[in-house]
This record gives sequence, C-alpha cells and structure tokens, in this order.
Amino acid sequence: MVPRNMRTLIIKSASPAGTSHAEVADIIARSLAGHIDSIQVCPGGIIRISFLDPQLKKTYEEAGSISFEDICCQVVCSTPVTFVLVMIELKNP
Repeated sequence: MVPRNMRTLIIKSASPAGTSHAEVADIIARSLAGHIDSIQVCPGGIIRISFLDPQLKKTYEEAGSISFEDICCQVVCSTPVTFVLVMIELKNP
C-alpha cells in the first residue's frame, strides 16, 4: 500500500480565467514563502502543494480551504486513492 503523503495538500484552483500556471505558482510561492517545499500546477485546475511542516498542511486540510491574496481555494483531496473497485458486467454473445 502507498503511504499517505503527510506534507502534500491538493486544492482546486480558483484563479481567474486566463491566469497562467506560472502566475498561479508565483502567487502561491509569495503567499507561503518559507513554508513550502514544492508547488505543482496540474491540468484541470488541480494544484499540489508540499509543505515543509506536516502540521501546517494539516491546519489547511482541516480548514477545508486556503487563500492566496484575494483567491480562496478549496481543499479537494489530501489522501491519494489507493483502492478502486471496478465492476464489469459480462454479457453472453
């Protein structure tokens, strides 16, 4: 089983349309300067932020949101999905 990442928070971007990934990463980096290890801006508006201190990550996780300047982003997932149930319906030809 994959261990839970204790430092990474996954959020949904609430940046205005047209904001580049580089601009989003820069806003986050400025807002959380000295508290983060990495930022990954992913397709679909998903952003992964790895904190230096797992306790700080937990604080935002429990709050359910995180704000950068005037932008409030929702925490969407903090634990990777490790099991998926797939149902297959078999039909006779």
